[in-house]
Amino acid sequence: MAVPANAMGFVIGKKGNTIKDIQEKSGTRITKTDSNVTPSGFHVLGNEGQRAQARELINQKVVRDCLKETLMKYIVVNEQRYS
Repeated sequence: MAVPANAMGFVIGKKGNTIKDIQEKSGTRITKTDSNVTPSGFHVLGNEGQRAQARELINQKVVRDCLKETLMKYIVVNEQRYS
C-alpha cells in the first residue's frame, strides 16, 4: 500500500503505537516497504477483509493528519501575512 513519504511517520506513530493499533484493530500484520526498491508505504498481510480494514484505517490517518498539518501551516502563514 503506497503512502506519501511525508505521511509515514503519522501512520507509524510515536514508538510505533499507531501502526500497532491499526494491526490490532484489523487483525493484520503491517511492515514498511523497502524504500530503495518500491515507493514509500506498507505491506499489509491478512485476509481480504482484514487488509481492506487496515487500508481504510491507514488512509484515514493519512488524510486526517496531513490535512491537520496543512491547515496549521496555512494558519501560520496567514497570521504572519496579516499581523
